[in-house]
Amino acid sequence: RTRTDLQSLWTVHFAPGTLSVTSTLNFDRLQNVILSSDPAKPTIFKKSSSIRGEYIAQCAYCQNVKIDGFTFIGNTPTYQAGVYHWGDQGLFMPSTHNSTVSRNNFYHIGNSAIRLVTYYKDPIKGINSFNNIVEDNYFENVMQTSTTADATLVHGGSHNYIFRRNTFKDLRGSAKFATRVDNIPYLKDGKPAVLVENNTVLSSSNFAFEFSGYSGMIVRNNKISKALWAFVFSTNIRALRGTEWEWGNDISVTGNTIEDTANVVSFNNGGYTEYGQIEADGSLTFHKYSPEQVR
Repeated sequence: RTRTDLQSLWTVHFAPGTLSVTSTLNFDRLQNVILSSDPAKPTIFKKSSSIRGEYIAQCAYCQNVKIDGFTFIGNTPTYQAGVYHWGDQGLFMPSTHNSTVSRNNFYHIGNSAIRLVTYYKDPIKGINSFNNIVEDNYFENVMQTSTTADATLVHGGSHNYIFRRNTFKDLRGSAKFATRVDNIPYLKDGKPAVLVENNTVLSSSNFAFEFSGYSGMIVRNNKISKALWAFVFSTNIRALRGTEWEWGNDISVTGNTIEDTANVVSFNNGGYTEYGQIEADGSLTFHKYSPEQVR
């Protein structure tokens, strides 16, 4: 059922226990609903090896929805460098507005633990994902979180996306914030495209945070340790697929703590020079990093 009032929420509470997910759980078009589980005794959604579909769960075109306190377990318990499991994904939230993902655990996911994007099926081109929050979640042995839209060159990521107080252990790819379309027109509302703050990366065999295609980002007060790279700003063919626009403006990276990490920040075009160039100018500021750690 659908409610049009935004003042009150319905709560659907799930009992503790483990559910084998053999087909993607579909919560599409929910409005004004809290899907909840007790984090101390959670409902565990464990992906079956014979699952029909890539994702454990999806919430497309949802508005004012909260997903709170669950555990999601994928099918990639063992990580092998260079071996990718793109079909092993966790929670899919395309073209969702004013929604929150909080206090969940994500384990052993070979691709994206959370993909929060504009849906490739969305009749609205550009960016149609707004005002979403991912907070207080725990990720272990996952490839990434992502805002990169799949199977489309005309749909983008998410705007006014708040990503805070999340913890990563054994991150294999990155917490990635990328868009396939220009997000500068969406900054007219005065809100940041992405706010990444107070997250903790305990260990990553690759990047901690990766950014591509966005302008208007704030990255502050994160703690990163034991990573290959702390921050990467990349014109990456996997994110941009040949489209061109000016991006990387008005990005602030401040107050972050980085320990036992080989490199702090990289600006690169991923080796794909025909897809654009990143320029660092006065609109991008870094604080408390030595010059040799920034390249």
